Amino acid sequence: MVIQRAVGAALLCAVLAMSGCASSGTSDSSGDADDFVLYASMALTGPIAGPVGAQAAGLKAGVSAVNKDGGIDGRQIRLVLNDDGGDPGRATTLLQEQLDKGPIDLAIPGSISNVALAAVPILTREKILSTGFHAALQDAAKYPYEFNFSPPMPTQTQGLVDEIVARGFKKVALLHANDATGNLVADSYERQLAGAGLSLTTEGYALADVDMTAQLQALQAKNPDVFIFQGFGPLAGYILKDRTKLGWDIPTYGNTEVGSIDLTAVSSPADWKNFQVLAMYSGSAAVPRTAGYTQMTDALKEAGVTINQALPQYAAFWDIPHFVKRVWESADSKNPDALVKAWLQLDEKATPDSPFVFMSRLRFSPESHSIDISPEEAVRILTPGPLVDGQMQGRP
Repeated sequence: MVIQRAVGAALLCAVLAMSGCASSGTSDSSGDADDFVLYASMALTGPIAGPVGAQAAGLKAGVSAVNKDGGIDGRQIRLVLNDDGGDPGRATTLLQEQLDKGPIDLAIPGSISNVALAAVPILTREKILSTGFHAALQDAAKYPYEFNFSPPMPTQTQGLVDEIVARGFKKVALLHANDATGNLVADSYERQLAGAGLSLTTEGYALADVDMTAQLQALQAKNPDVFIFQGFGPLAGYILKDRTKLGWDIPTYGNTEVGSIDLTAVSSPADWKNFQVLAMYSGSAAVPRTAGYTQMTDALKEAGVTINQALPQYAAFWDIPHFVKRVWESADSKNPDALVKAWLQLDEKATPDSPFVFMSRLRFSPESHSIDISPEEAVRILTPGPLVDGQMQGRP
């Protein structure tokens, strides 16, 4: 795990260098009164600092690019970037402190759903739009101003269920985190696998667990045909390494959280026997590259950021400022309900000259407020291996 911490620390330093701030503080916290204030609370330190640092680097690069293009309706974006360490209590305190300083135009309230679940009710009360990777908040009726900048979990999991059905597996085992996202993953697989006539056995783990042997043995005892696991950052490494220790080499898939990290930082090729990952669209080297891809990677390299995390982590947060620019300028209003309407009306395709990188298409569902595309568009099944410019190279 030393490798993961070192990567995270190095990337955090690069991100902070881009913003000209110290690691203990807030970036770009002062500016003109007419600035567009983008408030981001992220887990820049802690076990998931590597991928979250990539998100922050992509966000900084995207903000800089939009500002060079005139900002949003002529307003420069002022990014206020705080480190919440993945702690919901700290995140809500930092958010309230920022609200006390002045208005927020858009918020990215946390790097994980558990943090967003604590912060978004405050933003909802204030009628402030928010976005990020928040799979557990895909309910527009409950969170009318929150947009999950990702396909909904059922879209992601359906991509793997289709693969499992095609390969003729009948008995499925699933290991997932006992948190908001992990439980959502389990519920999604349970519904879809049952609909396909397949059986599912599940085990859960706590986010503090570092030994998954007992859970793996419990699943192994059920003699499944295929094993799926969900876990972000070091957790994926613990699972893979303990699977290797048990000599359990049945066909295995990592859910999209696993496909969104640098697996070489948490495991080794010895742990990848009979193993593939479900990855977001832009995580595959086989997808077409847009003008935005070149702009983003050039901007990151110019800022001294080494692209050593999965590309979707950078790409989604690069896309956010570009998409938000289109939302605000098409709404031509600061009214939150008008902005929600404009967000839902946009349909941005990643054409060759497009600035967008994360997905082939960005449009949002009025029901889930998540990216509304098919499983075929959203995800890819890839062979694990070293990342090349943030992308895995594909199947064998």
